[in-house]
Amino acid sequence: MVEINGKYFDWDVQKNLANIEKHGVSFKMAASSFFDPKAVSIDDEKTDLSLLARINMINS
Repeated sequence: MVEINGKYFDWDVQKNLANIEKHGVSFKMAASSFFDPKAVSIDDEKTDLSLLARINMINS
């Protein structure tokens, strides 16, 4: 479990490693997007599910 800005995140270690290899982004880095005041969330219209796409800059 990892604490970021007072919130706790938990993820599968193997999935995290696979995500780093595939996308170059760790889950810890991705989780930091929840605290970016300049991030933009948009509806993902490609699916019938209620999903949001989150766009932000990391380490900028």
